[in-house]
Amino acid sequence: MKKTIYILASFFLTGALISQTLTTANDPVAGDKFTKVTYDTVGTIPRNSGQNQTWNFSSMIQSTAVSTTSFIAYSAVPISATQFSAATVVEDDGSGSYTFYKTTSTPTTQTEMIGYSDGTVTQTFTNTLIQTIWPFSYGSTFTDAFGGTITGTNVSGSFNGTNTTTGSGTGTIMLPGGINMSNILQARINSVIKMSATYSSIPLSFTINSTSYNYFHTSKKFQIASVSINITESAFGNDTTITVNLNKDVAMGLTEKNFDAPFAIYPNPAKNDFTVKLTNKDAQPCRLQVFDCTGNVVKAYDYGTSVNIQDKIEIKDLPRGVYLVKTSLGDKLSVRRLIID
Repeated sequence: MKKTIYILASFFLTGALISQTLTTANDPVAGDKFTKVTYDTVGTIPRNSGQNQTWNFSSMIQSTAVSTTSFIAYSAVPISATQFSAATVVEDDGSGSYTFYKTTSTPTTQTEMIGYSDGTVTQTFTNTLIQTIWPFSYGSTFTDAFGGTITGTNVSGSFNGTNTTTGSGTGTIMLPGGINMSNILQARINSVIKMSATYSSIPLSFTINSTSYNYFHTSKKFQIASVSINITESAFGNDTTITVNLNKDVAMGLTEKNFDAPFAIYPNPAKNDFTVKLTNKDAQPCRLQVFDCTGNVVKAYDYGTSVNIQDKIEIKDLPRGVYLVKTSLGDKLSVRRLIID
């Protein structure tokens, strides 16, 4: 059910840049593939907009998460989805889930999301979601209202919301390994999604506020980088997630500063404190920082050039959530995820 809820928050724009302009000729077609690598953020995420901007992601650290999206024809979908036969292309996430899109020329040339299904749960747009109005460039903007129904095994309900897409910036992006790319188009997507459903006779209501920033370059058909910030509000409390991805074709060219240090944090999850243990065999200047989900430093420690480091760090003043613990030995970096219960 959680995956079903979040699929609507995963909006994206696809296409190649021609003088910082996306066109319908660059819409994904059957046979396209897009592989992205997830990165951990260890600094404030740049969100600046306007012309001639600089977006500095150089402190990102690559994780082990890699996912591939394939685009296929409707006729190749292996599950029953007759209600989406109007789809001109289908996104296959590789795990048995499919999102259906169609490109139309009325009232404008645009691409619309018309449904989603994983064979168990189906979301049908009775009011389709406009993903892109073509052509799309800096200064382009449109707002669309959407809604529909949710059906499936032990679940039924409805959803509605609004989606605003803006060509919000142009400039240069700075990536790990000293790679800078100019002539970038930033596309910002703001969404508010409300869902009301019954799951196994349990009523559930969610509101998801989602903002994503997508960065495009002439050399790649798909975005070279994306940042998604989702805030979910429900009776169970609020949950914030931030995801940063790089196009694998770009990520493969990065020079990693990560190091395979004998670096451990425990317990994890932690509650009141955790212990960090690190071997600094070359006696490099050592520093540890703890970042919250927004990229702010909430703890920082300097250990000098100590060789064997073991320290208990109190965290009872920090709210529950997912954090990043970064250590640096000289100019080498290593990151671990920390969950605070």
